[in-house]
Amino acid sequence: MHDTFFTQAGDVMPDGTTQVPASDGPPDIPEIMAVADKVGMTILAPEGAAAGA
Repeated sequence: MHDTFFTQAGDVMPDGTTQVPASDGPPDIPEIMAVADKVGMTILAPEGAAAGA
């Protein structure tokens, strides 16, 4: 489950990469949640977070 999630939710880093590249924007939360749901993973919102956020 976890291998599939990270493979589908992220981009492959080139061999030999030792630093995480800078982000080109905020994460696509709806896409991440869709991938998680697809592989059977449940991601819980932090306590106190607004519903749907």
